[in-house]
Amino acid sequence: MSKGYEKNYLGIVHKLADCDFTEAAARLGLEPPVNGVVKISFLGRDYEINSTGVTVTDGSPVHPNYLSILVFYITSKGRAEPEGAYNSLHSFVSPPAGAGDISWLTSTPLSDEFGKDYARFNDTMKSLGAVNEESAKGKHTWIYRVLPKIPMKIVYLEADEEFPCEVKLQLDNCAKKFLEFEQLAFLCGCFVTTMVKKPASEFVTD
Repeated sequence: MSKGYEKNYLGIVHKLADCDFTEAAARLGLEPPVNGVVKISFLGRDYEINSTGVTVTDGSPVHPNYLSILVFYITSKGRAEPEGAYNSLHSFVSPPAGAGDISWLTSTPLSDEFGKDYARFNDTMKSLGAVNEESAKGKHTWIYRVLPKIPMKIVYLEADEEFPCEVKLQLDNCAKKFLEFEQLAFLCGCFVTTMVKKPASEFVTD
């Protein structure tokens, strides 16, 4: 694990001590806590959150970015429902142009990994619990609840004679009510690295 990312997690985990888990769980789409523990499924793995930290229940190693995202989510004061309107990650920074070109974080690694193998992309999305909304004329649209109140739209555009394959990742507009831009960037990075099954440090920079 990256010591820098672990330090980041340790720097925010104290937020959990003051969290009202009963109120937060109800507002954030989670089951009520049991014995002070809130359970959440995140990117195909189950986690437990209590006042002292976040643990993954399967006992396998986990990158601290995943733990940090769950701390930010459970301590968020956001209150909103998905709007069904989706935007690219750069649109969540103000002004949008301030984010620059960040396709390397989302679209590029997904296109590189799955651009020649939609069947494997399809299987990977299904394994996470994503739902295929549309597949027609080389365009495949998926919806995935990356967190209970934050849906993602993933659009896979097959390569043709003129253009290479492109995979577009978008977030429901309500995401900004729960997480700040930098946190949303880490959230998208965690999704991408889960998809390609590579170390998160390859796609998320200090």
